[in-house]
Amino acid sequence: MNILYVCDEYPPVRYGGIGSVVKLVAEAMAVRGHKVFVAGNYAGFRDIDDISIINGVEIYRFTSKHYKTPCVRILLLLLWLGSKSGIRIFSNKFRFWIAALKHRITEQKIEKLIQQCNIDIIEIPDFNDALLHDLTYPVKHKKYQIPTVIRVHGSVSFLKYYFGNSIPQYILKNDKANLLRADAICAVSKFSAEFVKSKLTDKDIDLIYNPIENAVFTKRDNLATNRDILFFGKIIETKGAFSLIKAFNIVAGIFTDARLIMIGSGESEKAKILLDDTIAERVVFKGFMNNADLLKEIDKAFICVLPSYIENFSMAALEVLARSCPLIYSERSSGKELISDGENGWLINPEDPQQIANTIIYAFEHPEETAQIARAGYGKCKSEFSTEVIIPQLEEYYQQLVEKSINSGK
Repeated sequence: MNILYVCDEYPPVRYGGIGSVVKLVAEAMAVRGHKVFVAGNYAGFRDIDDISIINGVEIYRFTSKHYKTPCVRILLLLLWLGSKSGIRIFSNKFRFWIAALKHRITEQKIEKLIQQCNIDIIEIPDFNDALLHDLTYPVKHKKYQIPTVIRVHGSVSFLKYYFGNSIPQYILKNDKANLLRADAICAVSKFSAEFVKSKLTDKDIDLIYNPIENAVFTKRDNLATNRDILFFGKIIETKGAFSLIKAFNIVAGIFTDARLIMIGSGESEKAKILLDDTIAERVVFKGFMNNADLLKEIDKAFICVLPSYIENFSMAALEVLARSCPLIYSERSSGKELISDGENGWLINPEDPQQIANTIIYAFEHPEETAQIARAGYGKCKSEFSTEVIIPQLEEYYQQLVEKSINSGK
């Protein structure tokens, strides 16, 4: 098959959750003999190649020069003049018109690529960064004349609903319009599928989980000999970072050799205020870390705690399981799809520091059971979420859609 992935954050130019998963899947499909393409809007980046081939994947990045049409130039000029003169009444409209034109240009370029490269199937993410920032009114979404999969990672509607408690109508209309052009909708978790079904469409939603790279897996039989607790992610309340800090205040009072390692950017100073002064030196903030170094930190930790309030499908949790590290994870959202409480990890209420502390204390006091739970976590991750399992599922899924299209004469 000739497969095209639409992705605006394909590494190494920009690194995001969708980009990292698309890269993993695209390269795995290329290894299996398919011709794989990636295309997307990279107008905000300079000094990058328009076309490149990385690990067998042909990548088309539509940079700023691709969007410098006369209409866009005029609108940018009007936007600039308005900001210089202090007249901002039309600024939102100008930004929308610019974003809408770029959206149309991107779709035209994708359609041309479909024809030039004889693409058999296209996969589009449900998330659109422009919709989050600039597409503040409904726009048209092109229906391509080949099988089209919308991959549900977590749309702007999803983000607005769970982090803003309501979905603006223009966002709802845009996300619904995006899904309408799909021949198939495939979610990365049951949790995300249920959201789409309840809020956006009555279409059938398929389920294929995101995979984790085989190279990440490390089987260990023994735990680390320290009492280091690891957190990684954005240090903000909704990632559970503050709940964990409060829990550590309790744990540190019982285990004088316990340490908390916090990796990630965010509100570190706010987190430090929550610490008891007597244990502040036992909490280490390491800032942002690349993935290779992060995996080493996972290997060194006794246990990892990721008490996020909301996760569509957590690749971070999978990485912990794949490294044979015990995991305390959120009971919310997709948590129960990854963890069976007390069997291959623990599930907690992310807003309950006492429960988080009690679970950490239990793990410290029962190292043999904790080691067995870590082994079970590795086993589930390997048998259900590895590329060896997920990539053939996606491949068969694409093939069925292509064959269905051929048989229907599309």
